[in-house]
Amino acid sequence: MTIARYCIYVIVLITIWNRSVQGAGCPSADIILPCRCLLKAKEYQVWCSHSDLPKVLTGLRSLSQHLHSPIDELILENNYLPSLPGRTFSSLKVLRLMVRQNGLERVSHDWLFGLEDTLMELFIVEPKLRYLPDESLSRLNALEAITIQAKDLKRLPLITSLAKLRYLQIDSAALSELSPRNFKNLPTLEKFHISGSKSLNRLEAGLFEDLPILKFINISFCGINWLHPRTFFSLPMIKELSLVGNIIQDAGMVGRASKDLISLRTIHLNFNKIDRLLKGSFVDIPALQNLHLSFNNIEEIHHGAFHRVPKLKSIHLNNNILRRVHPESFLQPSNSGPEELWMVRNNISHISELKSLLDALPRLVFLDMSFNKLEIIPFGSLRGHPTLEVLKLNHNNLRQIDKESFMAMPALRELALKNNSLTNFNQEPLWNLPSLKGLDISQNFYRRLEPLFLANLPSLRRLDVSANELVTIDPISFSSTPLIEFVNISRNDLQFIHPATFRHLIHLYELDCSHNQLEEFLVELPKAIEFLHLNYNRMKMLPVISGNKLYSLRHLDLSNNFIDRVNPYNFKAFASLRKLFIKRNLIIRIEENAFEGLPKLEILDLSGNKINHVHPNSFRSIYNLLDLNLANNNIETILPGLLQNMPNLSKLDVSGNRLVDFVQGNRNINTKLKVLNISSNFLIKMPDAIPKMKYLKTLDLSHNRMKYLPVGAFSDLENLVDLRISDNYIQELKVGTFNNLKKLRILYVDHNDIINIETNSFQSLPSLEMIKLNRNKLTKIPSYTFNNLTMLQIAELQQNLLKMISNNAFHMVPNLLVLNVSHNHLPSVEDAGLRNVPSLEVLDLSNNILRKIDSNSFRNMEWLVEIKMDSNDICGIFGSPFSDMPRLRVISLRRNKITRISENILNRIRTNLAVFDVDENPLDCDCYARWLQAWAEESLTLGPHCSDGNLLRELQFIPSDCKMKQEVEHFSSNCETDNSPHHTSQIFSKFTNFRNISDGKNNNLAPLPQESEYFYDEYVDYPFNESLTTISNDDVFILDRFLKGNQSSLLVPQKSSHIIPGS
Repeated sequence: MTIARYCIYVIVLITIWNRSVQGAGCPSADIILPCRCLLKAKEYQVWCSHSDLPKVLTGLRSLSQHLHSPIDELILENNYLPSLPGRTFSSLKVLRLMVRQNGLERVSHDWLFGLEDTLMELFIVEPKLRYLPDESLSRLNALEAITIQAKDLKRLPLITSLAKLRYLQIDSAALSELSPRNFKNLPTLEKFHISGSKSLNRLEAGLFEDLPILKFINISFCGINWLHPRTFFSLPMIKELSLVGNIIQDAGMVGRASKDLISLRTIHLNFNKIDRLLKGSFVDIPALQNLHLSFNNIEEIHHGAFHRVPKLKSIHLNNNILRRVHPESFLQPSNSGPEELWMVRNNISHISELKSLLDALPRLVFLDMSFNKLEIIPFGSLRGHPTLEVLKLNHNNLRQIDKESFMAMPALRELALKNNSLTNFNQEPLWNLPSLKGLDISQNFYRRLEPLFLANLPSLRRLDVSANELVTIDPISFSSTPLIEFVNISRNDLQFIHPATFRHLIHLYELDCSHNQLEEFLVELPKAIEFLHLNYNRMKMLPVISGNKLYSLRHLDLSNNFIDRVNPYNFKAFASLRKLFIKRNLIIRIEENAFEGLPKLEILDLSGNKINHVHPNSFRSIYNLLDLNLANNNIETILPGLLQNMPNLSKLDVSGNRLVDFVQGNRNINTKLKVLNISSNFLIKMPDAIPKMKYLKTLDLSHNRMKYLPVGAFSDLENLVDLRISDNYIQELKVGTFNNLKKLRILYVDHNDIINIETNSFQSLPSLEMIKLNRNKLTKIPSYTFNNLTMLQIAELQQNLLKMISNNAFHMVPNLLVLNVSHNHLPSVEDAGLRNVPSLEVLDLSNNILRKIDSNSFRNMEWLVEIKMDSNDICGIFGSPFSDMPRLRVISLRRNKITRISENILNRIRTNLAVFDVDENPLDCDCYARWLQAWAEESLTLGPHCSDGNLLRELQFIPSDCKMKQEVEHFSSNCETDNSPHHTSQIFSKFTNFRNISDGKNNNLAPLPQESEYFYDEYVDYPFNESLTTISNDDVFILDRFLKGNQSSLLVPQKSSHIIPGS
């Protein structure tokens, strides 16, 4: 090989390698603007947003030149694209295309040319889209799913001959017609959805025909009032038909149209206008199993309404006005018929209708007639039923039930009579049900449980008599129910329960006696009991149980009583107890060995008592304790032996006490604690014991009296994730205070007296996501205060005394999204330290002393979405300060001194801007304000008001009075004298801004969203995850509502900003 050929060979290899490398990753954002690319799990996702048609087309062409791999998802969102020309995507290979909120009104017939063999999913959300050409969706051979949401789309394109289409969804309020020609030759279509088309009234013959594997048809919340009997034809696989929310009056019309659907199992007709079920409504539908007719106006079910529907199992008739059911409404063979019937919230008032149902449905298993108007059940009126297992008559008006009215029901296992008007005046027993296992008679008016009350219920397992007026329980009331397992007698007026009442119930595992007037602890309980609820009673002491040992008890709740002491060996009989709650009692001291005999205890809650002394050996025997709550007591000292005896303790709450130190004499401290709350005490310094707790993840020292934090105070807490030091008297933060906290994500240092923060105080926090420094006394933020915090997303600095934030205060903080510096003394935007935070999306500068805004105020901040500058002294907006912010949706300038606003400031962002609020300014409503009036008329709010108090939108401008002349920038007279913080300059000068303007780097793009649903709607808000916020303060700030869990930040449309100045 010659040297020349060798060189050519090497050059070719290098070229191929370069191309392969280039194709292996996303192109640079600068190359494909306004688009962005993300490579995730070997799939390319591309977003093109907040731009116009020429730029989007340019970005797509550039994308095709630099990305040769198929694009898994291409999203066009929030652009200004009134139309899309032909061959828009011809040079790309796109698998999923999403076009959303671009103001799209029309498309060319070949707009999808070039995607015939690649496009698998098409998602269009364009409210203004009026027309899709008939052939615009044809020849898309790979298309599997179509979703079109367009309010003004009146007719559909041809959706035919799409061999792989499986899913079709159309949402259009203007759609008025469906033609059989729309849906032809779709051999793989499985699901069909149309919703929200109130003008769609008819379904014609052959509309759904020859769709061999169609399984689900959903035409919901339209205006359907007529169906042709041959609407559904040759659909062998259809299993579910939904016509919810239409105006169908005749259910038989749907029944007749369903006769040929041999596989149809479920019909949904909820929320229609059906007023009665006539004879032959549902006939000859062989596979029908579930019928939903709730939320109609059905008054009556006629003779023969259901005939030859052999597999019908469940009928839902809830929320109708049903009064009468014909005894022969179901003409079924004896071996078939419905098994489940829901008739909740109807108008059935006579027991004869219930009797008719039971007679007509011999195979009925479940019947719910709650929320009707039944009053009396006479003896023999029900005549029994051989298969009924569940009968619910809750929330009726039942006041009289004759003796043994419920009988001859051998299969009945659950009877619910909750919230009626039953009393002891009914002759007992009311039933003879040998198989009944559950009885609910809660929320009635029983005052006594008599010996015969539970007679003839030998199999009873669960009894609920809560929320009655019980004052006595006969000791032999449960003698005939030896198998009972659960008893709820809570929320009554019981003062005493005889020891023999439950003694013989060997299977009882849960007893709820809470919310009564019991004065003594229950004795002689069965040994098998596992859960005992005695909270909200009037007990004053705990007995020493010696003979009757409850070795199976796992959960005991004694909260909200009047217990004043815990004596040694009180709980020695509860060897298996796992959870013990004695909160909100009157306990003063915890003595030695108070919890002796609880080796398996894991959770102990003693909060809300009056404890002032805890013996070091109080918890000596509960070495498996994981969670101890001593909050809101009067404890002044925690002795070292207390924690030493609990080696497995992971959570300790001693907040709301009177501690001046934490664990005096810090030897042999439990180092396995993960959560420690010492807030709301009297700590004057950082406790010496805390650095030894190396496994701590959450530490709350807020609401104490600490004045300083020593350097390295937390350096040994390498696992700390959440640190809160709010509401103390700390005056300074020094370098090294937070050293070595590599996992720290949340830091609250708000509500202190901090005057100074040293440079690099937070530099060693690589995982920090949010920091609160609000409500301190800071006057400045020096350079490199927030240095190298690559994960920081939120910083709250409001309600300080800040006059200056250095431009380098935020250094190497690439992901900062929210900055709140409201309620300070910042004299200008240039003093807010914004030069190194181009990734900001939300900025609050309200309640400062800003005087003007100009073109340099927000330079390179193209990611801003919301900016608030309310309650300043701004009297003029000069130049175009917002022109390079294509994503800006909200500008709020309320309560300033602005008299005139030039239309030019919004020219480049007007199509994307959702809120421009300048109310409560002294606006001059002259001819120059006509554009603002037009804006106000499109807004949902009334404002703005003029300087004379009139609404701008209500003024009338006469064209002849508005002479065309060149507009000049105008500002109030006080701008000329107040623009300088030193009051020396009388005019604006470009030189006054030099100290804060750098010629530095180009704007770096903010992080890409991590989810494909990254959309703005009419307005934006931020999703927040509060799961990590464990302490709630009186004041809630942005930081409390924004967590790492959602980095793709713009999802939920709202109507008002979530940022409150000063919060």
